Amino acid sequence: MAFPGLIKSSVEAIEGELVYYIREKTGKWPKYQMEIHFHSDVTEGESQIARSILSQCIK
Repeated sequence: MAFPGLIKSSVEAIEGELVYYIREKTGKWPKYQMEIHFHSDVTEGESQIARSILSQCIK
């Protein structure tokens, strides 16, 4: 697992935030994203992880 120690809902929340940030930055949904699990109770930590991943991907 890429996120040891995190529960499934946290991983899904990070994924949902990352996909949202990609959409926000590019205006498009990721081409091969088949489903998204958005969570209404996303923590700041989960959002920060998603932003960090995005930052690493667009360098």
